[in-house]
Amino acid sequence: MSHAGRSSLPKALFLTLVAALVLGLALVSAGCGGDDDNGGGGSSGGGSTGGGPAQGPVDKIAGWGLQSPGTNPFDKGGAEGLSTAAKLLGAKPNFLSNITFDQSPQVIDRLVRDGYPVLISNGSGFADAMLAAAQKYPDKWFMVYSDLASTKGLPNAVGIKINWSEMGYLAAAIACQSSPAKKIGLVVAQPIPAYTHAVGGAVQGAKAACGAEKDMLTTWTGTFDDNAKTKQATQALISQGAQVIFDLQDAATVGVQSALKENPKIKYVGTTFDRTSDLPKQIITSVVNDFDVGYGKTAELLKDKKLEPKVYLYGVKEGGLVLTSFTNVSPKVEAEGKGLYNDIKSGKVKPPAGF
Repeated sequence: MSHAGRSSLPKALFLTLVAALVLGLALVSAGCGGDDDNGGGGSSGGGSTGGGPAQGPVDKIAGWGLQSPGTNPFDKGGAEGLSTAAKLLGAKPNFLSNITFDQSPQVIDRLVRDGYPVLISNGSGFADAMLAAAQKYPDKWFMVYSDLASTKGLPNAVGIKINWSEMGYLAAAIACQSSPAKKIGLVVAQPIPAYTHAVGGAVQGAKAACGAEKDMLTTWTGTFDDNAKTKQATQALISQGAQVIFDLQDAATVGVQSALKENPKIKYVGTTFDRTSDLPKQIITSVVNDFDVGYGKTAELLKDKKLEPKVYLYGVKEGGLVLTSFTNVSPKVEAEGKGLYNDIKSGKVKPPAGF
């Protein structure tokens, strides 16, 4: 073997090692550049959490409801809540009305095309469409107000959940405290998640304050807007001995109240909204949902870049549920009702979990 033949092997090996070293340095350099570009937004990108969309103030936000703020108190609360969120975020709000569940995917697509970074549906019935959109548009925030079982692990989905269980518990317990015979009646629409949770809480509230579940007579009407049907259902509960009525009927609460006006000795506990002016001579109190708290606190988290993709629960402790002034009852009954509310707030009384 010649001298040249003996030295060619080390030279080839040397060149191979040099090439490998250069390639390795290039990969390391590229990796460092990737950290800068994909590190979750950083301060210049508005911030983000867990790979989700940017956080911080935004220029505009959009929301919508099943009906109109002018005709439905729930959507009135949603529109006002959206305005509160917008002020906190320095954004311009856009609340759309009369959006059906079937229409919502197309509405969401249009709002995304229009550049809205945050979309909030005012109602749990939009949840499926919102979660599907969250998968489709990972750079936008999708928030469901009222009730959401799970974000399904999506980094850009948020639930703003009313503690319906606490609302039902409070309404039933206060109704029991106000009923001499400990017999109350509940008129409820359909078994949507929110109302199912509320009824579950009401059952526990009736057990605690009336003595047994059977002391609360319950009618599922199957409607949200048929006032004739809800009036008939309320009259039936009164004929069965219910001395205090409360309801979860949305727009068809009008029918419930119509029946009560024809039975002036029957008392009433309002839910979700302040019903004082509706039945001033019969109402005891209302367990009011404060839309501004749920919308507002979630907006504050987004503004401060602390929002997490999870379901946030707003109840008594968080200020999301409040009682209106007590009327048409004795000071003793008023003290019992306020005492129960404060016991829930302090944690002394723990209604069933809101999930």
